[in-house]
Amino acid sequence: MLILLKCVAGLSLIGITIFMQLQVFCRYVLNYSLSWPDELAGILLAILTFVGAAIGMRHNDHISFTALLERLNTKWRVFFHTLSDLITMCYIGVILVYSIPLITRTWGQTPIGVPISRGLFYLVMWIGVAAMFCYAVGHLPVARRLLAHWMPNESAPSGPQDAP
Repeated sequence: MLILLKCVAGLSLIGITIFMQLQVFCRYVLNYSLSWPDELAGILLAILTFVGAAIGMRHNDHISFTALLERLNTKWRVFFHTLSDLITMCYIGVILVYSIPLITRTWGQTPIGVPISRGLFYLVMWIGVAAMFCYAVGHLPVARRLLAHWMPNESAPSGPQDAP
């Protein structure tokens, strides 16, 4: 799944670059402005944001303040990281639940410049948020122990719990 997320993020970034360069070329060289590259680049940027956040969550590179945590012993550090992951899971769970009606409501809508269902783009963002939820569950110490028990040859997601 991580490879798929990285491919989606890479393709989104490539698409943004190509479409914006095309818009600049058409506007300033051909003196003709296209209507669709700006809208498509904005949609791809939103997809890149959510998928990139999921990749960051997998590698435990999401935003956090660690100045105080680095001074704590391992027991308290694990406690506060677990608390942080639980709060993150609650927040992400709310997004997952309330975004489903948005996807179904916008499935038949198409943007003016891009003839693709807006619900499809929201679905891709929902998949990124669902991956974030799965990776947050994987960071929990209980889940890490279960993963290590069920898949001894596979490495569980590394995180701050491994620090001495």
